Formats: sequence, C-alpha cells, structure tokens
Amino acid sequence: MIRWVIAIMVLCVQSGLAASRSVALEDVTVIQNGRGEARLLCRHAEIGSMENTAVSSASLTFPIQGDTVSRGLSLRVYPILTAWDPENVSWIDGWDEPGGDFDRGYGGAVDIDLSTAPQTVSVDVLPMVREAILGDMPRNGFLVTVPLHQGDGIPVDDLARLNLGAGSLDVTYRVVGPGPARRE
Repeated sequence: MIRWVIAIMVLCVQSGLAASRSVALEDVTVIQNGRGEARLLCRHAEIGSMENTAVSSASLTFPIQGDTVSRGLSLRVYPILTAWDPENVSWIDGWDEPGGDFDRGYGGAVDIDLSTAPQTVSVDVLPMVREAILGDMPRNGFLVTVPLHQGDGIPVDDLARLNLGAGSLDVTYRVVGPGPARRE
C-alpha cells in the first residue's frame, strides 16, 4: 500500500497531475452554551502532511440526515485559533473567549435547505487550508456555527441533522517542489 502511495505521489510530481485526498474528520465535538445553541468542532490531521503542495480546492463535506423541516439553516466554518482537547473542552473551558477562539475574518459559508434529506453539504474552506499549509494559520481544526448575526450557535434541535462525524475534508492538490526557507 505504501509503495502505491509513493508511486502515485512520484507520478504526480513528475507529470504535474492533480491528486485528490478525502480525509475523515477527527475529534468531532459539540459544545453547548446552555441556551439551546451549540457549536461543532473538528480536526483535520492531514493538513500537516501537505507541505510542498499547491491546493486548488478544499471543502468540508458532511451529510444532512434525519427528519425534514420546512426551513433553511445557514452555517459558517471558521478556523480554530487555540489548541483544544476534546475530552476537556466546553463552551467556557479551554478557550480565552466563551464558545471558542476562532478567526472571525475567515469563514466558509453554506445555506442548507432542511426540507431535503438525505443530502450532502460541502463548504469551501480553501483559504483556510492554504493558510494552514503555509503555516500562517494554526492547524487546530474547524468550528461550525451559524452566522454570528443570527445567534451564538446552531439550534440544538438541528444537531442530529448535521452528521459531521461522517464528514470529510476533501482536497485537490498537486505536489510542487520545496519552497524557499521561511524566515521567522
């Protein structure tokens, strides 16, 4: 198996072909604010192994399932700025700011029609993945919530519909030579 992966990577480097990688999300964790709202946290360990790549697309993909309702749900995906432990994190604990330390300047967005299930949702996270690969953004994972002007988090009643545990980070990239040494 390892030989095949190395052979494919060598072929991609030699030919400049794009490759795709779909990686399961890890440490999917729910934090709740006690007022019926929640945020979802997840990690993506593979980004650390993607140095020397040029990423052309990256999306967080997960299924929507369960009972349908006649309304929509808007979600935003933000990069988490602080290291966190799924065993010891809550809305308050583990953060400088309640609800999670995340970069509000970045955010992939998706509007979901909850009247259709099952369905698969993809959120563009390309800018966040590129920044993480370059080392310009911490590699602490993603935080999924509603747009900040709509509340503090996803309605708890909708959590069962969002199957982030079955989600993946899907990346299309090509391998490039090592870049210049980074200055600190």
